[in-house]
Amino acid sequence: MEGKLAAAVNFGSSNVTIFVRRGNAMAPTQMIKTSSQPVSVAFGRNHLVVLGLTTAESFPVYGNTVGTDNDGVVQLARADKSAAQIVTYDGGAVYSEKSGSIAELNLSTNGMAGLSGPHGVQKMSVLEIGLIFPVLAILVWMGAVLCVAEAIPGSRRPLTPWLLAISGCIALAGVFGLLFRDYRTERFVSQGMTCLIAGLGLALPASLAVWWFLRRGFAVNSVAAGLANGTLAGLAGVTMLELHCPNFEAPHVMFWHIAVLPVSGAIGRLVAWTARAYCR
Repeated sequence: MEGKLAAAVNFGSSNVTIFVRRGNAMAPTQMIKTSSQPVSVAFGRNHLVVLGLTTAESFPVYGNTVGTDNDGVVQLARADKSAAQIVTYDGGAVYSEKSGSIAELNLSTNGMAGLSGPHGVQKMSVLEIGLIFPVLAILVWMGAVLCVAEAIPGSRRPLTPWLLAISGCIALAGVFGLLFRDYRTERFVSQGMTCLIAGLGLALPASLAVWWFLRRGFAVNSVAAGLANGTLAGLAGVTMLELHCPNFEAPHVMFWHIAVLPVSGAIGRLVAWTARAYCR
């Protein structure tokens, strides 16, 4: 409860009811949909914070109204549906899971993003870090070597650009499939599109940087060079996602994160093909 506002969990549902005090009575005024089944609620720093079975999320509070769209959502540390209680304090929130996990989250003030938690690499185990990032480093190195080779006529190529893209997808799928065993697909499309767009958003400046460094080279096969450039940029995007994305659901990581690689490569190839056709 906060001021005239109160929130109550609707047991077994995916929503929370908001009440407003009117005189000596509490009247229900809103129904807030949550991303996972709620078990506990709290108010703090102009936000309603909801602990669900697998996520914690925040909703901005405007006077006696709660925003219907969350402005922050975090995957729980274990997310084994044993979520218990959440409380807020000045600057953050703490939640517990019955399986033994207690975690702290950041909570910003109204007008800024609400809850935020550990980034991807901060949640990873030593084994996950030790497998994922060396594989990415090898793939990035191979992509960089290939981009340089494509820009120097007569250079020996360690492999073709399309083979790098395919082998990169297979290698990453194998590593992710080995490490991540959470097969839930909650908000599969909405969260997935966010990661895909973020990965491609990083791939664009990475691609421009590669082009700038190799601008004095001459690509005999500009389309292959564009594919190599886009693939390397896509690997940069995937690396960024592994550093920052806290969603370790296997379908999410194996589909949406890896998708950045072929999509970026295809865009690089299309741009190169279009430029070659235009210049003829």
